[in-house]
Amino acid sequence: MMGGPLLAYRYESINEVGRGSNAVVERALDHVTGSIVTVKRGLERDNDARLKREFELLSSLGHPNIVTALDYGCDQDGREFLIMDLHERAVTLAEASRDQPVSVQLDFLTQGLRALVYLARNKVVHCDLNRDNVVVVDGRVKILDFGLARPLADAADSGIVGTQAYMAPEVMRGEGSSLASDLYAFALVAYEAFTGRFPFSDEPLERFTTAASTRLPRPEDQVDERLNELLRGMLHPDPNVRFSDADALFGVIGDEIPELVAETALTRESALQAAGFVGRNDELQIFDTVLAKALESAGETVFVSGESGVGKSRLLDAFQTRAALAGFRVVRGQASADDGGSYRLWDQILKFMLLAAEDGEAPPRAVVTASILAERGERSFLEVESLLRAQPAPMLIVLEDLHWAGSESLKLLSWLREPVAELPVIIVASFRNDERVDPREIL
Repeated sequence: MMGGPLLAYRYESINEVGRGSNAVVERALDHVTGSIVTVKRGLERDNDARLKREFELLSSLGHPNIVTALDYGCDQDGREFLIMDLHERAVTLAEASRDQPVSVQLDFLTQGLRALVYLARNKVVHCDLNRDNVVVVDGRVKILDFGLARPLADAADSGIVGTQAYMAPEVMRGEGSSLASDLYAFALVAYEAFTGRFPFSDEPLERFTTAASTRLPRPEDQVDERLNELLRGMLHPDPNVRFSDADALFGVIGDEIPELVAETALTRESALQAAGFVGRNDELQIFDTVLAKALESAGETVFVSGESGVGKSRLLDAFQTRAALAGFRVVRGQASADDGGSYRLWDQILKFMLLAAEDGEAPPRAVVTASILAERGERSFLEVESLLRAQPAPMLIVLEDLHWAGSESLKLLSWLREPVAELPVIIVASFRNDERVDPREIL
């Protein structure tokens, strides 16, 4: 069916889009969801687990202008990979800004600054903002590549780190990174995009000397007055004079430029979704225990219930991150109000299990899909169980919004709970307990 083995039983490489000293970046097709994703793969086994740290960091963040991490693991050779949601239509900020009116350029600048405000509030320094790591997808700015990012408390000791051409003067002097140096690097990316040229020499020593003494934008630069004011405050060579972070910039200039709005309804909602847990340590500890038991082939079915808006999805995301870091393959299904008897809840889960089983030592004897289940019903349950038993790696199945699931989907869940108890498999199912029917009563 495929031209070669799939990464993590689901991702098929399409083409390479970038390569560095430690990793290669590829476009890939996710055969489970049908979507195009971005894959960042280590070039060799990495004892420092760089991509693991990047996955953990991105999983703790949530902002419309910051790339989202979807999956993490190691391939058959022990090399790390990180799956992200970056769309194939991503272009650089320079490409997106070309021939655009000032209003569009100002919007791009504001979006990037919102991401930096969010990072500052979460005490994260990116440390490597450059022309390749600030892209635009369908009008939305995205900050990429958090491989060198670190907590604010550790950034001052980072030394000279990042892409040299975009380093703030103090970083080139070895004084470490900061929120202010992130602001400088992003502003330099924006300056290059809006003026169409990079302001410094390609020769490192000359670039260092010029950057340390040059105020940008220059008088001869064709930059709109509003953009000029913003960029000058972000690009001052002296970090003590430069805006300390994006929050400070919005506080000083926000009233003067109406378009410069630090937060929107979307960014506020994203921040709430990604906020740290309060009082969830018990649930996380319980799940860690379930993970450990499942690795010993003693899986479990776990239910997460609560009223709408209490953070069930955020808790499921935390479970997914922990499972991926522990070596589990994770696949999710979500019921909807019109799920009925279609087994739609199980559609992507069955797709994944078929792909994974075909790659294992004991390929399945029968093909089972959601449409086959809808046609044959309980007569196919034993085949689904056989498929589950044929999985070549530990597995976490996440079932969301079980309160919308039809009785047929719930019957399949009930059937699988027994074999799960003797397999390296965990099923986590969430539902709203303010609905009239408790799915556990049907089970």
